[in-house]
Amino acid sequence: MKLFYREYGNGIPIMILHGLYGSSDNWSAIARELSDRFRVIVPDLRNHGRSPHDPVHTYDAISDDIAELADHLDLKRFIIAGHSMGGRAAVWFARRWPGRTAGLIVLDMSPFKRVKYEKGEPWFHSRVLRLMTESDPSTFKDREDAEKLFGEKIGDSRITGFLLKNLTRNKKGEFRWRLNPGILLDNLENIMDGLDPDPGSLTPVTGFPVLFLRAEHSGYITEQDIELIPSLFPAADIITVKDTSHWLHAERPAEITERIREFAS
Repeated sequence: MKLFYREYGNGIPIMILHGLYGSSDNWSAIARELSDRFRVIVPDLRNHGRSPHDPVHTYDAISDDIAELADHLDLKRFIIAGHSMGGRAAVWFARRWPGRTAGLIVLDMSPFKRVKYEKGEPWFHSRVLRLMTESDPSTFKDREDAEKLFGEKIGDSRITGFLLKNLTRNKKGEFRWRLNPGILLDNLENIMDGLDPDPGSLTPVTGFPVLFLRAEHSGYITEQDIELIPSLFPAADIITVKDTSHWLHAERPAEITERIREFAS
């Protein structure tokens, strides 16, 4: 699949992958900051942003897309970073193509499958994607209509604003979703998938540095994950970013930029 992507700067290549509901736009400010020393590539993942829609949405498929984009850009070896769903996709890529991975940065996402979910996890995503699927954006007269509907249903203005970044207009001037909520809902089990957390099933991956950035207040990387990550990536450093929730790159962009810069230098 030929992904839409944005490219900034020259130097050591870094590819940054956004999370669920996101797009390359979410990382444009950080990419520009890094572009003074690095070649930063930020794609829209399948079923998101300006990239094609496809009924398959698995980490194998996403990592295949990344490899195809890397071939297109003639990237022999590069640093790969990702947030949330993009972080798990980055882990998938690094495990499948360690020889092409110059470094791995995972922002607030466990590589491992959850045996037990917190109340908010797939239930919340199912509710959001169902709401997006069942609402007809072409009936919105303006963004305020969408903000009212989603604000009432979601109950969080910040999350509502983030979700509604996916609203765009077609040639007729009607609103439509840029991502594909129906396909994402159908693939929610795949999106929530992860590696078997049994240490005996893990094959260590080495040959490049690894950094996990854990948001202090999100719970996406648990204490159990911290114990297990070295079984998968023996060279991994795990740093907790203080006073942040899951969207740590939006809350602390300067700190996240500097963490990536230090890692890649």
